[in-house]
Amino acid sequence: CNAVISETKKTESLIREKEQRVDKLTSELAKLEAANVALAKLHMEMHDTQSVIVNRGKFKVKLPEPQEDSMAAEAVGVSSERKQRPLTTDDATTTAITSTAANVPTDVTTIGILVIACNRPSVQRSLDLLLKYRPSAQQFPIVVSQDCGHAETAKVISQYGDKVTHIKQPDLSDFPGNRFGGYYKVSRHFKWALGQMFDVMNYSYVVIVEDDLDVALDFFSYMAALRPLLDKDPTIWCISAWNDNGKKQLIDPSANSEQLQLT
Repeated sequence: CNAVISETKKTESLIREKEQRVDKLTSELAKLEAANVALAKLHMEMHDTQSVIVNRGKFKVKLPEPQEDSMAAEAVGVSSERKQRPLTTDDATTTAITSTAANVPTDVTTIGILVIACNRPSVQRSLDLLLKYRPSAQQFPIVVSQDCGHAETAKVISQYGDKVTHIKQPDLSDFPGNRFGGYYKVSRHFKWALGQMFDVMNYSYVVIVEDDLDVALDFFSYMAALRPLLDKDPTIWCISAWNDNGKKQLIDPSANSEQLQLT
């Protein structure tokens, strides 16, 4: 009887230990799940590119192998400092910010316009505005990079003829078993498209535009005016015309409208 009681106690002790280990593993899995959700959200924000300009020297993107729960392209060289502070220059660059497309910038450096497209025939709206406000086809050549293999979207882009260059991302394979496969596809497309712009077409500067973006009248003069900052300031990785925090409750409408923020 004593032997049975002893064995029973040992069994109960082992069960408790296993239950504790299960609880610990469950807790760790919950933390990992939360981290994955946060990473997915961050990654989606990173790819909410809208419109940014980068130069060849600061373009270094690594596409990781498709592993479960891994995120997509890692931008190397982006400053981790997130505090906002006014961006000042010691030249006339800032005075050109308020110029419009009607006033062609004195800087005539070629800047490639990369439109990232997939399966939205409505890319026509974005292309129409780019062509409408573009001051010079030579200074701002437009390249539309299409992923997804969507025939209707390809047909729309082809209607522009030699006004734009249409390139197609060749790898349309999926990432089976990976819940972040969509992010991998976006990263793969960005890496391939930027590689085409910098390494194949040999542009030194590229502006990335998403296919649902309506550019403003001063879009081109803004990018041309700020382009020199990429070369002059090594802490700047890209120039953006999009502010994720530019909401009514987060900005001061009375502040200087010509002020830039280094974030």
